[in-house]
Amino acid sequence: MDQHTETYIRHCDRLLEAVATIPSTPGHHLTAFFARKGILYDRRLFVVGRAVNGWEPQGWEPSLASTEEGRRSIMASSNRVASDQCPMRWVNDCMTFPNVHDYNSRRSAFWRVVRRIALALGVPDDASWSSHLAWSNLYKVAPSGGGNPSGTLLRVQESWIPSLLSAELEMFQPAVLLLLTGSDWLGSTLTGLGASMEARSGLVEGVGELTSSFVVVAKHPQGKPEDKFISEVVAALRSGRPRIVA
Repeated sequence: MDQHTETYIRHCDRLLEAVATIPSTPGHHLTAFFARKGILYDRRLFVVGRAVNGWEPQGWEPSLASTEEGRRSIMASSNRVASDQCPMRWVNDCMTFPNVHDYNSRRSAFWRVVRRIALALGVPDDASWSSHLAWSNLYKVAPSGGGNPSGTLLRVQESWIPSLLSAELEMFQPAVLLLLTGSDWLGSTLTGLGASMEARSGLVEGVGELTSSFVVVAKHPQGKPEDKFISEVVAALRSGRPRIVA
């Protein structure tokens, strides 16, 4: 394990410690998700969403994260991938064989637009496409039954977003950081990390540079006209990194 990964895991552990302070509510369990990359990841694209929409079906109560053993079990169960499998292959598999999975990624506007944007960046148009990506979310802990975190769960995690995103960038060092979150979910995170950003109006809300990455901030794609959404994102990529867009 390299130093950047160790730093990230340490941040995740401390985040879970903070989540452990949330009072448990009967029937309202949590799920955790941490950044991952495909086995073919080549630093081309790191995509970030708001929060995972369900991940561990059974979930866990916040008190589980109060002990080191509990936090280790949360991080282990959130992995959900055997050691010989690609951590990102499931996205394509759930599009190709939706009837044998609980989740159909073809129904997700997020994954539909990510796939088309990835192809515009030259990712192969075959079953391996999702294995070329790195993926994370701003909020690492969400309700296990689905939906975004809110209330105390949201507030407890907010202060951890900059350090976790910074650690993820150190791990992945992407050419493109694509944030499908909307600028309202980011607040001052990017400028606080030293990004030089240019605000835009439209479905793409900002472009800029952060360390060695070209950054595109777009609205969340749910409910948006997808052809227009993809066109605006690809145009933004071409304006900043024309040589990496197919």
